[in-house]
Amino acid sequence: MGETPDALALRRRGHILDAEQSCHLRRAPQECARFCPVPFFIGHGSIVDRPYRRVQKYRSLIPGEGARLRSLTRGRNDQDVGGRVAEGELDRPVGKSACGRRLGVRGWPAMMPLTEIDRLKQTVSEAWDSPVADQVAARWGYPAGTARWWRSSASHVFVLPDSGRRRYLRFVPGSYRGPKPVAVVAELMARLSDGGSAVVRPVAAESGALTVTVATGLGAMHAMVVEPAPGEEVDVTGLTESQAWHWGQALAHLHRDAAGLDTGLPESFGELPGIGELFADDTALVEATARLTDVMRDLPRGRDRWGVVHGDFELDNMAWEDGRPIAYDFDEAALSWYAADVAFAVRDLTDHTGRPTTEHRAQFDAFLAGYRGVRPFDDEDLGHLPLFAGLHAAVSLVRITRALDAPARVEPDWLTELRDDLTDLARTHRQLVIEVGQEVG
Repeated sequence: MGETPDALALRRRGHILDAEQSCHLRRAPQECARFCPVPFFIGHGSIVDRPYRRVQKYRSLIPGEGARLRSLTRGRNDQDVGGRVAEGELDRPVGKSACGRRLGVRGWPAMMPLTEIDRLKQTVSEAWDSPVADQVAARWGYPAGTARWWRSSASHVFVLPDSGRRRYLRFVPGSYRGPKPVAVVAELMARLSDGGSAVVRPVAAESGALTVTVATGLGAMHAMVVEPAPGEEVDVTGLTESQAWHWGQALAHLHRDAAGLDTGLPESFGELPGIGELFADDTALVEATARLTDVMRDLPRGRDRWGVVHGDFELDNMAWEDGRPIAYDFDEAALSWYAADVAFAVRDLTDHTGRPTTEHRAQFDAFLAGYRGVRPFDDEDLGHLPLFAGLHAAVSLVRITRALDAPARVEPDWLTELRDDLTDLARTHRQLVIEVGQEVG
């Protein structure tokens, strides 16, 4: 099967890889790891002829639909909970990258085990629908066959075409996550939206609830539906200083507006205590993580530095309308240091240690100026960005390791290959943790 025109256009511009190729950005391993904390993504969607922002997951073509395209690129072209459906878009399955990173804070696994994702994948038809999704979507009044598989990572996401637009159905197995985390995120998004924040709002089910639990052929699923975010995406390659300023301002507004809306949210970096047991034979990693954790524990938690954070306020998690961003995908919302949220948000503008690159220094400074125009962010906060880069790498290492889970006796080739790729990426994250740990120590 030949390449689609979109894929061919991307290849000509250097944004698509063959399975045998390495990162198209020709980055050093440390740089690739910074952009790939949880590099798995499988589902359905379309490639757009434009540069992508960052690597966080693989987007794979389902076997039988053609050669699987695996792209290590810096971003994605679809919003997890935003955007519009172009004509014919849902009928065109092609591989693409997508930004992955999913909640791994205390009690909330980072992403579903690969075997869990494969279970859902096996129910998806050639038309990209699934009887499991049909059972869940029915709670919002959608007839069978409406929901089309978009992706699976921390949750299964299906597109719900609706009068030329699209909503997003998101659900997770009850065996993977309880109903409370899903409900807490939905409630936070609703309260922020109702309060005037630039955040997409969840859609109530026919019962009036924002989240529901549905018995399906694969067991209980905890689900929510979200509206699309209006506007366009902005890529880091085209990010202006003015846009960077509004980006920083938007994050500061979110931190300010979310104060006091923390009921039920976990604390960030909850995976770190498990590293000693998970990697008991890796003394260097355990010691480096301990140094990072010791420094983290001594950080102040005053109201000016600690509160509700988005957890993934990167460019690929917002749409832009009239020059201002609208946020979505709050799966990683937590209680944390505001500086940690800033560190994760601006990774497109920094090197793997969290320091601004020469190329993006102007945008980085503009981001901070926009943030500081709303709430404080002093030099002490700025100095902690390398620390949080190391902590995020440690969290990503745990997430990848847990996602690998125990392989089935017989697995498809793509899953075996993906396990190998994830194992390689885990090694790179390990090196990052040790590097930053030595610097901090």
